[in-house]
Amino acid sequence: MKRIMTLALISGQLIVAASTDGGFHPFRPDEMGGQFVGTRQDASQIPGSGIGPGLSLFFRYQLSPRILLDLSTGLATATDDVFNAERAQSVLLPNINLKTNLLLLKDAKMSPFIYTGLMGAQVTRTDQAPNEPKTEKSFTDYGFIIGSGFIYKSYYNFYVTMNADYRNAIFSTSDVKSKYWVFETGISFALGRNRPEEQFADEFFLPQDENEVAVIEEAKQEPPAPNDDFAVFLYKVEQLLDRIESKQKQLEDLEFRVIANERAIAAVTGFVASEFVNYTDVISDDVPLNENQDYMTIYQNALASYNSGQHSQAIRLFQQLLYMNKNHPLASNCQYWIGECYHAEGDCAKAASAFTSVLEYKLSSKYDDALLMNGICQLELGNHTKAKEYFSELVTDYPESEHVSRANNYLQTL
Repeated sequence: MKRIMTLALISGQLIVAASTDGGFHPFRPDEMGGQFVGTRQDASQIPGSGIGPGLSLFFRYQLSPRILLDLSTGLATATDDVFNAERAQSVLLPNINLKTNLLLLKDAKMSPFIYTGLMGAQVTRTDQAPNEPKTEKSFTDYGFIIGSGFIYKSYYNFYVTMNADYRNAIFSTSDVKSKYWVFETGISFALGRNRPEEQFADEFFLPQDENEVAVIEEAKQEPPAPNDDFAVFLYKVEQLLDRIESKQKQLEDLEFRVIANERAIAAVTGFVASEFVNYTDVISDDVPLNENQDYMTIYQNALASYNSGQHSQAIRLFQQLLYMNKNHPLASNCQYWIGECYHAEGDCAKAASAFTSVLEYKLSSKYDDALLMNGICQLELGNHTKAKEYFSELVTDYPESEHVSRANNYLQTL
């Protein structure tokens, strides 16, 4: 029975590798990485079994959007105490593992996966019983692996993998067939292939209903030949998982579009509010008329002080307005002009702090202005990385802003 199980695993993995589009190229892996390995031998085989440390190097092949093949080798240890061998220790060197991973989420930033595979290791077992001489023996283990984990895809083209599995040596040159519990965590890098994150278009999003999504997804894949049972099984699994993800992806896409549309609306409506500061344009039902009149009088006096170069006076008046009503439609404008005053006085640190406060008002008409000035302040303070972030956000999120060309000029110098 064990021989049949092993042969079935080997055959299954070879079928998966051979049935993928483009074939399997052992000398052309998609990723290469390293892992920390913690190995615990079954307590029935090592009394008081603990975790032993180890390291491994692995190569990953992407056979399809959901199927990955991992080939790893390295050093592993299993001890009778955590990271410490007092009476017994098993050293697996070299050990070679071949695993087939099935991703449960397609094109997700973080995807759980399950896997099965084969293991092979040269094991050196050392025992030190009390009042007895140390004994050492070497043998070879072959068996199967089954486990689960998750993969996190980073923006910088590297991947973090964490997984745990059970390994059973169903063939061994020793009388006792080893059993292991293994935990692995590590980082891998893509080799010669850039996998950019999914980008969102600028146009407004019109969601599709469930039937339309199902038709589009099915049209993207050609069904396998009916006589290929293994391929048919994988095809059905992928279709079921795609159906589960379709609603989640629609919601995520819609959320991004809503945010982009809100900013576009704010850029248009806020521009009018900032240019025409007559109190009739910003009056609110929640604010008494007299208070709006007083607010606008002080606001106009503060702008006049700024324009005449009386920056300290202007800062005092704008701060007074924020104290009167920090939720007023022109509150973000007050924060912005405070930043302009500090910048005119040469205090870039305080100016940057004021411009950052403007960004807390998500619908501010001065949002793009604050991004530009924040980038300039960071540039003058020597924080080039931070400056690049502000200029890039301005260019990406406000392509129609009058400041885009200026931001691009700064980006070319960074």
